[in-house]
Amino acid sequence: MVSIVWSFAGAPGPLTVHPENPRYFSDGTGKAVYLTGSHVWNNFVDWGVGDPPPEFDHEAFIAWLKEKNHNFVRGWVWENTRFKETSQVTSDWRNAPIPWARSDQPGAHDGGNKFDLTEISQDYLDRVRERCIAYGENGIYVGVMLFQPINYGKKRGARLREEEYDWWCHPFHEANNINGIHGDTDNDGQGWEIGLLPDGGGIQEVFDLQIRYVEKMIDTLNDLDNIVWEIGNESRLISNDWQEAIIDRIKTYESTLPKQHLVWKTAMDDKGQNQYVNSKLFNSNADIISPNHRSVGDYRNDPPASSGAKIVMPDTDHLWGIGGDVSWVWKTFLRGNHPIFMDPHFGGPWLNLPPDIPKYEKLRNAMGHTLAYSERIDLASSVPQESGTAGPCSTGYCLFDRGQSYLAYQPESGSLIIDLPTGEYRTVEWFDPNAGTAVQKGQINWEGGERTFVPPFDGPAVLLIHAHSSPRLHDPFDGGR
Repeated sequence: MVSIVWSFAGAPGPLTVHPENPRYFSDGTGKAVYLTGSHVWNNFVDWGVGDPPPEFDHEAFIAWLKEKNHNFVRGWVWENTRFKETSQVTSDWRNAPIPWARSDQPGAHDGGNKFDLTEISQDYLDRVRERCIAYGENGIYVGVMLFQPINYGKKRGARLREEEYDWWCHPFHEANNINGIHGDTDNDGQGWEIGLLPDGGGIQEVFDLQIRYVEKMIDTLNDLDNIVWEIGNESRLISNDWQEAIIDRIKTYESTLPKQHLVWKTAMDDKGQNQYVNSKLFNSNADIISPNHRSVGDYRNDPPASSGAKIVMPDTDHLWGIGGDVSWVWKTFLRGNHPIFMDPHFGGPWLNLPPDIPKYEKLRNAMGHTLAYSERIDLASSVPQESGTAGPCSTGYCLFDRGQSYLAYQPESGSLIIDLPTGEYRTVEWFDPNAGTAVQKGQINWEGGERTFVPPFDGPAVLLIHAHSSPRLHDPFDGGR
């Protein structure tokens, strides 16, 4: 048995949709790119008890991502500045820096000066740019989150008092800015109006300010190759048209600039409406989507095979909140999708979780393992086996280029059957996804048809089969740790 040696390359992007296999990205060299990785809540905006809150150790986070062989991270924004006493965290819990700049006038609900919404915070712009550059220098792509709609109000259950949740300390609350902006025009104690189009219940002045902010972010980051744009995190379904307008504006504005970047639309969350979310995503103008688990497709337990209609990036944040396991990672990957993990390790002390949970450590490792294997097959020519349909693998989890390469997963103990064309297969390799170790079994000559393969260990197993003529793109299993 051998262990994995990781290899990182810089990001030569900008990423585009791969022209031959639109399930994947292309970095401009023609190579199909698979993305996966952990993301944390506070990598762009510091949070915690204190004013200012403790600074996130970004260098340590990047080193940790590299150790895990992750190549994607979500860059989180927060729009509110403080949580109140009755929230899930203490009243001293603060977020900074956020996208808008303070004025010289006191009196905001958080105890600081009010905001001038015509001024984008240079501290925030500098922070995001610096960290995106650092990610790129380490071969990591970033989904730059532009908005945080969960700060606009409460999406589920009975309405709380406004001082109990995020809207109370949001810059677009009328008490917190000097610009006369009142983001709660129906006076229900929530600011969902700022996530609507002006002709759909929103506010023209707010939308204009948001477009100005988006364009400033684009101007700040347009020259970087390793970014994609995320519209916002888990808004309500009523924001769909607003999000589409932001998507269209990004594409129009960047069309006049040197570089164009893909746009990512993630799952919305709305009590009683979640069954409609995934259809809205697939019908979007976005290039990348992250579905939920309450709509079409069981992205928790049996992820659908990607058709290539969109690049699909299932995020545990929208499936569990925090959840998933090794099996979920491999199933998601082998169905042509890009799994990412909402990771509590660096940013979740308010959840009262222990610093390390063995289940999630294995999940993190599994994402790195799938990235390593993605570089050993020709992704541009590989297609996923669809759930419940005839295909080359008896388990239904297989990414294959017929007659060239097969990467299959057995989620239980036991053998699996692969239907192989006649040929010489130079590599037959078993990988233990829980232990992170591989067993190489040489090569076979096969007359064609179904062949049973029995793993040399108990439990879930991954099988890699390479044809004699298949290119060996990258081999992470050549010794080391």
